[in-house]
Amino acid sequence: MPQVSVLGPLLFLIYVNNIQNAISKAKIKLFADDTNLFLHNSDPVQLFANANTCLAQLSEWFSVNRLSLNLDKTCYSVFGPSHMDVKGYNLYTNGKIIQNVECCKYLGILIDSDLKWQDHINYLYNKLTKFTSIFYKIRTKLPQ
Repeated sequence: MPQVSVLGPLLFLIYVNNIQNAISKAKIKLFADDTNLFLHNSDPVQLFANANTCLAQLSEWFSVNRLSLNLDKTCYSVFGPSHMDVKGYNLYTNGKIIQNVECCKYLGILIDSDLKWQDHINYLYNKLTKFTSIFYKIRTKLPQ
């Protein structure tokens, strides 16, 4: 069913406007209904401890505001050229483990954990190939 309400997105933004106050150690990035949390630390123990603290604070904020986190769409990646060993570390929300992924989409860009961009390049290549074949098929029907 299409979302036809003009007021809906504005009300949502007003509703989540104070989510920044929910976390003390990090900044939240919002775009439409996507919420992203970025943390950095060279020590994996401290990084995961801070992340779990932030997730607990966010979980409390969601609960107080009668919102829920879609765990099927929730994941995390550890980015960096010198990929730190994160085996044995987990992120949790409401006692459930959050999925660690090697590649995630952020604002339409696929970012892999090694920052090599190969997944995004492949994604763009496949899209361009599809459109190229469409233009090739209709080339005789279009004026130069």
